[in-house]
Amino acid sequence: LIPLDIIFITGNEITNISDNCPPCIDNNCESYKSVGDKVLELPGGYCKNNDIQIGDKNESIVAIIVCDVLNIM
Repeated sequence: LIPLDIIFITGNEITNISDNCPPCIDNNCESYKSVGDKVLELPGGYCKNNDIQIGDKNESIVAIIVCDVLNIM
């Protein structure tokens, strides 16, 4: 289990980022909520290390991030 950055996206804009969310290890887990029609989970610290911020807009931002994480770009 690893910490995650949770990105909430509406259309092509990042509306919220919950960064370095710890893994849930018991029944008393924190929940992370925001507005978005897409949610992307990345390794903790990814957003800070790659200067990804709330309000960032890009038609293909999700594809770019996924390709980077999978090392296919």
